[in-house]
Amino acid sequence: MKKMAMVLSVLALVAFAGNADAQWYAKGDMYCAPGCFNFDAGNEMFDDGTNGDVTSGDGIFSRLVTTDVGAAGKYSWKAAVADWSISYPGSNQFVHINAAAEQVLFTLDTNVYADGFIPTTNIAWSDHYAPVGAAYEVIGAAPETGGWADGIVAAEAGGVHSVTITIGTAGNYDFLWRVDNDWDAQTIRQDGGASGGANLNYTTTVDNQDVLFEFDANTGRTRTTVLTPTATDETSWTGMKELFR
Repeated sequence: MKKMAMVLSVLALVAFAGNADAQWYAKGDMYCAPGCFNFDAGNEMFDDGTNGDVTSGDGIFSRLVTTDVGAAGKYSWKAAVADWSISYPGSNQFVHINAAAEQVLFTLDTNVYADGFIPTTNIAWSDHYAPVGAAYEVIGAAPETGGWADGIVAAEAGGVHSVTITIGTAGNYDFLWRVDNDWDAQTIRQDGGASGGANLNYTTTVDNQDVLFEFDANTGRTRTTVLTPTATDETSWTGMKELFR
């Protein structure tokens, strides 16, 4: 019974999406052999344990692409089917190339998740999502997140960036993740690493409430948790005196 409960718990967190049946390509201007943002065998993505894919049949399409650009720099890409009728993310995602003929791992995760992180499905990502060694920060509307001017740099462990911030005034606030002090390198919003789209958002219900911000750079997903306020004991002064007699 314990084993069955564990299996059901895992299935509740991850399910397979319909897009797992499509044929995907990592299209962008970092690979232009077939024409920039076009496709051929060199950027076809697989879910069969080959060409950079780790696990066959797990719903994550992958491709280790050898870029053919002549210079290091910031480029753009999308995971798309051949005729562009379906593509992810909603707007182009940046990819940072460090040298000519560099290999970049592109992935599209078609699984459906219910673990509190977003995006919940069809997550396009690469292992060159930001400049090498870049730190990430939370920046947003609340004064404690910089008022869209100066963000709060998160700590990183195992590729997960996280920071807990106390928000002084209860309310609804927009924010996003970005490379530290850099609007151009990479931002993370509701649509993951898309270069545009809706900001992330949270609502606090009491003043001075803690909010945990998490960005998993391994997957390109974020989670925002408004923490439950710690209850205080409304002990009267008379009661306090009785306690210490």
